[in-house]
Amino acid sequence: MVTKNYDYGPCVVLILLTLLALLPACLQNREPAGQTEVKGGPMNTGVQIDRAAASVPPIDTAGPNEFETATFGLG
Repeated sequence: MVTKNYDYGPCVVLILLTLLALLPACLQNREPAGQTEVKGGPMNTGVQIDRAAASVPPIDTAGPNEFETATFGLG
């Protein structure tokens, strides 16, 4: 009786390369869930803007206040 010797080397290498590619996704530093303290800065979303004090550029005042769009049935 003849037994076949299978070469598992390429399969093992492929599995190891796949695990190595996925390793950085598992090791990322993540912020803890829950309330985190927001640091202030120019991009702070918590800052309220007074819309009455904001000036509108002239190119925007020349256009209409409302836009009407058309939808076409595709099906």
